[in-house]
Amino acid sequence: MTSVLAGWSLDTTASTATFAVRSFGVHVVRGRIPIRHGVVELDDAGKPRIVRARLDLTGIDTGNRRRDRDLAKPGLLDTRQWPELSFEGQVDVRLDSDGRRWKVPGVLAGHGTSTEITLDVEVTDRPDVFQARATASFDRRALGIRAPRLVIGRHILVLIDVVLRPTDLPPR
Repeated sequence: MTSVLAGWSLDTTASTATFAVRSFGVHVVRGRIPIRHGVVELDDAGKPRIVRARLDLTGIDTGNRRRDRDLAKPGLLDTRQWPELSFEGQVDVRLDSDGRRWKVPGVLAGHGTSTEITLDVEVTDRPDVFQARATASFDRRALGIRAPRLVIGRHILVLIDVVLRPTDLPPR
């Protein structure tokens, strides 16, 4: 499954979205969320300017089926009504002279509401592939996800590794 834009396609099989959140105040629960779609729009000079992504919450995987089923219930993520988590942001600040570190402020939407977050992005592209790692942290309550803080921590750390490949490689 790929999404194409400006000569590059997001390789959803090589791209991952993971998260970490405290549980019972002691240990950290980690999980994966499938990336459904993602694009990086380029400006006229070929520089990234807009980032969009959609994650499939119905495929959340913490390594514990019971916990995954509990997360999907109406009292938490309610994935039947709100199956996606989306992000849209603009590449705002390049933090180093070669443009390999970015700040991408934007809007995280899910669970019928939205909140502003900023992705910290580090680019590790090569001539044949564009790779980047984005991290962000947000308060789950800003998306209306309610649970006792002792059971599920307030802050969720998200880590996204993306791989984009050129759609038309020149012959070698």
